[in-house]
Amino acid sequence: MPRKKKPQKKKKVKSNKGSILSKTEIVTNGGKRKKYSVPTVTPPRHTKERFTNNTSVEISPFEICAYTLPSALEAYERQCRYGVSPSLPLVLHAIKNCLQDTFEREEKNCDLEEEILNKERPFMALSTPDLPRQMMERMRGLTFSLLQQTPPKIFEQIIEYPGMRHILFEMDLLTSSVRDCDSVDELQHQYKVDKSMVHFGFVVMMFCKRLVEMSHNRLSPLAIERLVKLNNCPFHRFCLFPVGEIMKDIYTKNETLKRQFLKFDILPGLFLDLVEIPSLTEQIMDFMFSLEDRDWYNTSQNTLEIAFQRIFIPWIDGHLYSTPENEDNDEDVNAEFESEMEHLLWLTTANQHFFHFIENNTLNNRLFHHLTEVSKSCSEETLNFDKREKIFAAIGEYKAEFGVQTRRY
Repeated sequence: MPRKKKPQKKKKVKSNKGSILSKTEIVTNGGKRKKYSVPTVTPPRHTKERFTNNTSVEISPFEICAYTLPSALEAYERQCRYGVSPSLPLVLHAIKNCLQDTFEREEKNCDLEEEILNKERPFMALSTPDLPRQMMERMRGLTFSLLQQTPPKIFEQIIEYPGMRHILFEMDLLTSSVRDCDSVDELQHQYKVDKSMVHFGFVVMMFCKRLVEMSHNRLSPLAIERLVKLNNCPFHRFCLFPVGEIMKDIYTKNETLKRQFLKFDILPGLFLDLVEIPSLTEQIMDFMFSLEDRDWYNTSQNTLEIAFQRIFIPWIDGHLYSTPENEDNDEDVNAEFESEMEHLLWLTTANQHFFHFIENNTLNNRLFHHLTEVSKSCSEETLNFDKREKIFAAIGEYKAEFGVQTRRY
């Protein structure tokens, strides 16, 4: 039998028209077409279902969906227990919003009479309620555990998460009542301090403190600047946890940190701490006496304004005094206190803006009228050191003549 011929395949006619590339072809520089395939990347933390082509990937929950304070703290606890994820800024932002909502609900049910009896500090608003104590202790405990158990390298990665820099270095921590004030004089007792800012500000300051302790970190100067600004601003001091309590262990730690804090003008906040936080008086005075004249010379004029307004003018008028523990050493304590104040006043007059500050009479006090006359009586050839001694002696004469006798118990 004759064999049947196999049907021949028709040859494709090449056309001169341009052809469209398929999805699996690519043209190289030489004009050749090369086939390629999409690489398959195995997703992290995946589980493959048996006998199927399905792959399930574990994804962290969308933490921003926490609309109540307990659920927000649960999300914060998951971050501390199972490892910090890039959703930590969302968790902190959710905690801040939930704290504000909780404060608004507590504010509506605030018992004014009971709050007046349980007032903590004289400058604190009387009609300010506090947040649930158990939740606030839980939030602080979680913050302490997160900062203690996180190694430095991982903590540096946490700060680099998108949103963490804004929360730590740029977020406004003022209360709604303080935002309406144009000056510190308008801060009256009838304003309500938003306690949500107090507790969330504590979290921000603890993160900044950890960054400061990691002095090799490049973000450490930003954390120092943030703490100093919060401590120097009277508005933030009105509505935040006392920054001086957190800073007291770090600005005297070593010489490097000491110079960095002085670079960002820490002295105005320390003068405020002398008045508002009596427990830090001895530590702050030792720190101030350890500074050199060039450190006092390089401080800002804000240091002079706060020092004279809060410390020296009340001391000269007789309203600032030291309370001895025993009546037997009353005279010794007062004599030591007077010598320390004189020494502190002499160091403060070394400021480069001191003569300009006196002549302009920024505080509008009668003491400065007297000091202006003494400054003008000095000739132009008088050295600044001699002029400084004459003004210092004039302050002593003014205190002896017009000052009220120091109160004693």
